[in-house]
Amino acid sequence: MGKLFIIISTLLLLSVIGARNAKNNKRIFTVLNNLIKEVNVTYKQLFKEKSKLRRSVQGTLIIAAEIFIAISISTSVIRYIDTYAVDALDLLIKIVIIIMSLIVIHYSMGYVLLITVRIHKFIYGVENKNVKVDLLLSYFIISTYFTALLLSPEEFESMYVLGLIGVTVSYILNMKVLIQLIRNPHNIKTKHEESTSYSRIIVAAILMVGLIVLNLFLGVCFINGAETGAFSNSPNAFDLFYYTIITFTTIGYGDITPLSIGAKVISIVISVTSVICLTIFLSTILSYKDSNEN
Repeated sequence: MGKLFIIISTLLLLSVIGARNAKNNKRIFTVLNNLIKEVNVTYKQLFKEKSKLRRSVQGTLIIAAEIFIAISISTSVIRYIDTYAVDALDLLIKIVIIIMSLIVIHYSMGYVLLITVRIHKFIYGVENKNVKVDLLLSYFIISTYFTALLLSPEEFESMYVLGLIGVTVSYILNMKVLIQLIRNPHNIKTKHEESTSYSRIIVAAILMVGLIVLNLFLGVCFINGAETGAFSNSPNAFDLFYYTIITFTTIGYGDITPLSIGAKVISIVISVTSVICLTIFLSTILSYKDSNEN
């Protein structure tokens, strides 16, 4: 009886909220619809390259990646429902899961591609050549390493020597750009702007913090692969990402702790970097806004 009350009351709550926020719901559907259109356009652009070789390579990689990930996800889900599915509906349920997995992966990867394209446009629009080159190099290393981590975690960890060199160089480039932006936010302006808009500075700030966090996360992953038992509780990649975020935000719950020297060094680097990013850098951005308003 208690379950019935909970189900009915929850459904009533959701229906009332849905009715009250009809306009907001329409806006959400409009935004989602526009996003789907942008994702589809992004996919089409991949197949409109002038070079046939480039079109073929990009198309093959995207299709292969989508199929591989969809099969991996659907297989995992099917394993869980195999013991509970009704025999008559078993095949139908599996087909639906595979189709839904393909759709979700298709648009998830499309959204990632859309973000990537926008980041490229943003970086290429930077007038300052040194800032542009540093951002491009850092973005290239981070995106390549992150892809390697997702596709082949074991091989990723085995390449910890080269990996640590790469993320160290990338970290230096990121901090160099960060310092340049702290000194003068106009370093991020485009060729067509007389002065940098505040919205562009905010985008640059989000991009820089995101790149630095991913940079630190990759460093933590390489340290974990280089030293057995570097962190407590044998963390996986998601656990290490969680640890990076928690340490970066200076919360530190203590459920995952650094044990080796390398792990402690990277933890110190994360803490110092968070102070620079969350206090000095963000305060510079806010002071820039105040100075413009005055």
